[in-house]
Amino acid sequence: MASLYEAVELPVVASPGPAGRCAPMQNPKAAELVPDLTVGSLLTAALESFVPESVGRAYHAAVARAYTLGRTPLSNVAWLQRLEASPGCTLVLDRHGLTARGGLLPDDHLFKFMARNGLIRDNRVVWAPEYPLLPIAPQRAAPTTAASEPAAADDALGSAPQTTCAATVLNVYQLANDVCGHKGVVHGGLSSALLDESFGYLLYLLASTAAEAETSSSSSSSTAATGGAATSKALRPELPSAALKAAMTAHLEVDFVRPLLPESVVVCVAQVEKVEGRKVWLRAELLSGAPTTAAPGEAAPVVYARGRALFVTPRH
Repeated sequence: MASLYEAVELPVVASPGPAGRCAPMQNPKAAELVPDLTVGSLLTAALESFVPESVGRAYHAAVARAYTLGRTPLSNVAWLQRLEASPGCTLVLDRHGLTARGGLLPDDHLFKFMARNGLIRDNRVVWAPEYPLLPIAPQRAAPTTAASEPAAADDALGSAPQTTCAATVLNVYQLANDVCGHKGVVHGGLSSALLDESFGYLLYLLASTAAEAETSSSSSSSTAATGGAATSKALRPELPSAALKAAMTAHLEVDFVRPLLPESVVVCVAQVEKVEGRKVWLRAELLSGAPTTAAPGEAAPVVYARGRALFVTPRH
């Protein structure tokens, strides 16, 4: 879209006009630019001329929100609508929250930059304190004996077999086109980053839940607080909120199952796997849809990648 400056502010040179006056030399691009002008572009250019830059940014953000209200790319995804309407599921972040200054993510965050620059078209993060466990991932091929395989599987699952649900984040993205590595395939590094980002959201929400429990316990008896915590059978770390907020990625492994295409709608389902002291193991799957929202007759979601991460909390 042409700006008001390109189409209207034409350079003036001392070329004699018909009556000997100096006439402006027409910008050769003016004929191409003028037809593109709209009332919106004129008002925008005028606004940028008379108001501070910060106010102009706020104006553009307000216009963008008004324009996309109810029309975001993920607003018509049926399985996502069913997920957000499910009991116990809460929407904690959308595209506006992702791109807004301040808020949950710092302004220099990678995914905020990607969303602001159109590489991520939409994002919605759903928190489910109790969500069915992901299926057991196939074991990697390794030179192990048959006798040692069950022990390895038990070690990977930790305490998971003792429960049927876990604290879960479902991080849904609508990707753009310019996110590829191999031609026509989303870069594997971005798939890994989606998994790691979802792990971060999960730890943040677990920390927020722990902080609420700590606040309630300070205003009530410890017995009542303990009883309230025991009502949930979901797998989650019993660690202080400050420790969870400060947890850092110590190890991340990713198995790429099948190519992910650009412009796809994907959901990263991240869950707690097990807790060993200061170590918190998380796992996730990158899917074409939420595992529990398939309508009758719909195919099961496609798995693009599986990830597992170790987060370590500080000693003090």
